[in-house]
Amino acid sequence: MTVRLALGLTAVACALVACGSAPARPAEPQEVRRGIAAGVAAIVADAPLELRFNPAPCECPLFEIRLGTSWVRAEVNVDDVERGAAWLALLDATPIEHLPVAVRALGRVDRDVLRTTQGSYAVRVDLRSAVSPPPPPEPAALPDAAPASTPAHAAPVPPTADP
Repeated sequence: MTVRLALGLTAVACALVACGSAPARPAEPQEVRRGIAAGVAAIVADAPLELRFNPAPCECPLFEIRLGTSWVRAEVNVDDVERGAAWLALLDATPIEHLPVAVRALGRVDRDVLRTTQGSYAVRVDLRSAVSPPPPPEPAALPDAAPASTPAHAAPVPPTADP
């Protein structure tokens, strides 16, 4: 009798667990998508956008945009393809210990929330121009003729007479 009761309770418990489990999570968390859409809607027209160049080890977009207090991946399109490619090459040459690189730019954020091939969310940003900071120029080569202890622009100091 106790074996039958134990088997019956086990069957009931299995049925309850199978039927009473939480519903499967949706393939796309709507609260995340809504939060991103609200962040895009809150952007003030003609205000500089806060971006950062932050490459990821996956196929995600190279940039992120600040939406409120969060960073969201951003596919960045540049009007001037040639200048955009040069700017991207300078950013891409940034040593990893200096990443992410913050950039303020003027542009427009598309209201559509995208899904990347990796499954993360992203928005599309059409940039008109970088505001600050501009990419630093390449360091100029210094002449080797100047001694290390004396700056190249310093004039020699005349000897002083002893009193």
